[in-house]
Amino acid sequence: MTSKYLYNFTTQKNSHYLLVFFCLFFLLACNSHNQPKIFDDRSPSVDSIIEKTSHFGKGQELYSLHYIDSSLTKKKLTVPEKMKVLGNKCQAYLFFINDTAKANFYADSMIAFAEANNPDRYPTQYAYAFYSKGDVLFREKKFSEAYTYYYRARSIAKANFNSCALGEYTYRTAMILYKQTRYKEAIETFKKGFAETSTCLMDFGKYFRLQEELNNIALSYYKVGNYDSALLYYDKALKFIDINKDKFDFRQKWHEIAQGVIYGNQGQILKEQGKYDECEKLLKKSIGINLQMGNDISDAQLTYLKLADLFYEQNKIDSMGVALTAIKNSLDNNVSNKQAEIEWSRLMWKYHDRNQHTADAYKYLVLFIQQNDSAQKANKNLNNIDIGQQVRMLEKQHDIDVLKKENDLKQVYLVSALLAAAFVLIIGLFIWQNSRRSKKNLLLSQELNNQINLQKQQLEKTLALLEERNTEKDRILKVVAHDLRTPVASISMLADLMLLENSEAERKEMLQMTKTASENSLTLIAEILEAANVVNSSLAKEKVGINQLVAETTDLLKLNAAEKNQQILIKYLEQEVFIGLNKEKIKRVINNIVTNAIKFSSNDATIKIKATAKNNTVRISVKDEGIGIPDNMKSKVFDVFTDARREGTSGEKPFGLGLSICRQIMEAHGGNIWFKSEQGKGTTFYIELKNE
Repeated sequence: MTSKYLYNFTTQKNSHYLLVFFCLFFLLACNSHNQPKIFDDRSPSVDSIIEKTSHFGKGQELYSLHYIDSSLTKKKLTVPEKMKVLGNKCQAYLFFINDTAKANFYADSMIAFAEANNPDRYPTQYAYAFYSKGDVLFREKKFSEAYTYYYRARSIAKANFNSCALGEYTYRTAMILYKQTRYKEAIETFKKGFAETSTCLMDFGKYFRLQEELNNIALSYYKVGNYDSALLYYDKALKFIDINKDKFDFRQKWHEIAQGVIYGNQGQILKEQGKYDECEKLLKKSIGINLQMGNDISDAQLTYLKLADLFYEQNKIDSMGVALTAIKNSLDNNVSNKQAEIEWSRLMWKYHDRNQHTADAYKYLVLFIQQNDSAQKANKNLNNIDIGQQVRMLEKQHDIDVLKKENDLKQVYLVSALLAAAFVLIIGLFIWQNSRRSKKNLLLSQELNNQINLQKQQLEKTLALLEERNTEKDRILKVVAHDLRTPVASISMLADLMLLENSEAERKEMLQMTKTASENSLTLIAEILEAANVVNSSLAKEKVGINQLVAETTDLLKLNAAEKNQQILIKYLEQEVFIGLNKEKIKRVINNIVTNAIKFSSNDATIKIKATAKNNTVRISVKDEGIGIPDNMKSKVFDVFTDARREGTSGEKPFGLGLSICRQIMEAHGGNIWFKSEQGKGTTFYIELKNE
């Protein structure tokens, strides 16, 4: 019943099931007071009944709950056992039946039942009740409220020195950090959670959690580009499964699914390392496991998409098309997988673009942008959570509550003395307040006046910015109308000529001209969309190696240069330097500059790319032997829709947006872009980034 949902969460691939796994085990009691280092969470009589329901299969959740109730009807349950049954109902309604109202009812029931049965006697059950309530609120996207309950659970576990229960808090915190793309912090938090969960007495739930955390550590290392450490932890996860799977032979399928997930993740790293044959074998092995009925179909879909992307990298476009068709059939016939749908749209765009199906490529590009924007908006509130600030705030509130209780107790002893002094203090305070009131009012008036002035300044700046944007918008509309009018008019004219033309050869030539005009129009529209995206989107930065970045960007451009019999020479940094930047945006800058060098250089020319590092900056230069930039155009090359546009040496079509986008990207990174040029002798462009 649960394997598909659990492994979606294990691999971090489906944000819709962010909290599925840990709720399966959130009510395991911890009553072994005589074992300070190993915590026994098991309740055998209830565990065995719940275990049977896991084999009923998908769609049998309500029947599973009825089966548990009927099996326990005549049994007198202990407090831990009763709490476990309530918790099982909560997680079933929350993650499988998708009824948050009933899930919330059972979470509240857990808290009330624990409090009615002396929560000090059952601190672990009390803590898991708060975890349960927090999970319901988290699913409802009430993140701050959810974190308050998580913190209360943590406080209970910490007060009772229960590292097993603390592991639940650490795990949730690590998952939030991962979803916020704070991968380095997530690595350390997952490691801490692994150590804490290791203090629990091993059952299937703890075994599953531990191998999952090893996999999540590896995923986080992959996200920061540390592939060696990622592969090391994937190997640790596989060894952990091999060592422990015989202890839980009744869950053989789950072991295979977990291995399949890891194979797919390992294959992704091998692809990044250029080991395509090994990558393909692992991806197909993973798909073969998880595409089976009852296994993790969602992970298989995502792994299949990795395989399609691998085919794209190898230019096996026919194989890519077959894979994308198979994935589409799987998406249509299974539960919605938003992340897979987004990636499928992206790869369909790439597929049609490679096949020069311009209209279809544009359609899927727009679909991908829409889906991706929707996913980012859905995670916006989650990304606003500052865990450190939440902890500090809750700790302060806890300290305030403690002090309040202490003050209430002291107040009982001080009431008599305070009553005797009250009249004197009241008179003194009355005089003191009157003397300060005028001063306070004056200060308040000054403060309000300062605030009004500040708001006025901010409003003026905002109005000026709006005016500037409005002017820019009008300019863009005029330029777009002008630049699109010519190809659209050409298409209309050619259509009229084709209606009159009887020669098939002449018609084909006119159709080709119509196609060229349409492609130019679509290219202009894509440039406009990119310019708007640079202005309006936020930059997600990561540590990127400069040599690797230059190499990746220029590999495909060498093919463009080869078409004009040009040679690209690259001088890399002597030692790799890693800088925090948006990889795709900076690749766009380098790509644009090198493409211009190819465009404006003659056949047989040499283009030199050089990377240098000095102090806290890295500089990349691109030098060509082309036609150069005239003096009257130099001040305009970075303008939006600049009129400083010229065709390339082979008649390449210019649009005037590329260098404007480059400048916006560099400014967004706090970097610089400039050039030196002499007409007829060539141009050298420089970009400079700070290594902060």
